[in-house]
Amino acid sequence: MKRITHILSALLVCVLLLGMMPAIALAADAPGDFANAQPIIVNTNYSDNISDAKDLDYFRFTLPNAGTVDVTFTRKNLVDKNEYWGIEIYNEKAEQICYYSIDGLSASSTTYTIGLDRGTYYIRIHGGDFPSNYSYRFVTDTYTFCVNFKTANCEHELNEKPADATSIALNTSYVGSINRPQDLDYYKFSLTQAGTVNITFDRNNLSYKDEYWGIEIYNEKTEQICYYSINALS
Repeated sequence: MKRITHILSALLVCVLLLGMMPAIALAADAPGDFANAQPIIVNTNYSDNISDAKDLDYFRFTLPNAGTVDVTFTRKNLVDKNEYWGIEIYNEKAEQICYYSIDGLSASSTTYTIGLDRGTYYIRIHGGDFPSNYSYRFVTDTYTFCVNFKTANCEHELNEKPADATSIALNTSYVGSINRPQDLDYYKFSLTQAGTVNITFDRNNLSYKDEYWGIEIYNEKTEQICYYSINALS
């Protein structure tokens, strides 16, 4: 029987919180670029600092298999709501996957979760964006970070287009996240015979009746079949 392939754009949210352990201090004089990124191990604490407005700290980590990633970031509480650090994650092609804005209002925070396939990735940390003159707001105090990883069925960023859709199996739960306003998560599944399909969608209860997620199903020709509006009331 002819296989029918569908493209599914959807979102599942999961937050992973891991405890902090003693941090490994990193070389302060490492060149700031992808080629010289310092290797780090997931689920391990590291410390460094932003030494000046142009300082860019690059790190490289490898995932043995697909799973979820978030970053725990500990720093001095500056009692300031402005952004003082920026954290970016890139794939092996140096394509930006996500950007985390870190303010100075607390001493520790954990970023939202993203799903990644196995492979090598980069994390770049720098001072906070300062829009008025496109420079960085920064402090030289030491920060500590940990790339938290957990094996899971999940989206594989970047999956912004049908051609890059994450392959999924039926009757299996997957984790995903919308990490910026323009983010689109595409998934692909196949039916070997005619039948009924529905989607179970779990998310945080934000107590809002407005639409926060949209789910669309497309056929193999990328023609839209249906649209589901998901609010944040449950």
